[in-house]
Amino acid sequence: MRNVPILLVPFCEVVLVVFAFFHPIQGGNFRYTPAIKQKIGNRYMENKPAIDMLEALALTANAGAYTSHMDLISKQVSVYGVPGFEVIGYNDWARQCQYEFDEGILKRVSYEGLRVVTVTHGNVLFKTLETVEGTDGTINRHGVEILIRQEADGKWRVVQERILDENEMEFDSRKA
Repeated sequence: MRNVPILLVPFCEVVLVVFAFFHPIQGGNFRYTPAIKQKIGNRYMENKPAIDMLEALALTANAGAYTSHMDLISKQVSVYGVPGFEVIGYNDWARQCQYEFDEGILKRVSYEGLRVVTVTHGNVLFKTLETVEGTDGTINRHGVEILIRQEADGKWRVVQERILDENEMEFDSRKA
């Protein structure tokens, strides 16, 4: 069991540092137990699904926990903004993750910042800055807009992701 900082989230002028314990369980999956979380008024509860999703996405990717990671992704997911592709679906995402996890290509995935755009019953749309570090030294940083939805089984999953262009990220950072 390891205690590892996995996420820094600037939130209401306070930075939350979230630690998680890695707990191996049957089948090579991982569950996580946040060790530190600060409740900051009512906005924390509204933003909690987004915060939890970013924690889980980073944790499962960094652990190479394919099954747990893909359980965070809806079978109806659509990813937009990837150069050379009109849209990426679940099967493409799953195939890419399997390859990257099996080959040990990912060094680290992290998220910075959280700007919740809208919250409706069972849906949260938010923006964040994603950093993906490869074991070959490459670092890809880009803004992403993510829509998560609470599905019929009660689990929150990514149903849409859009990679933002630099102009949109600059506008959002000035607007915030």
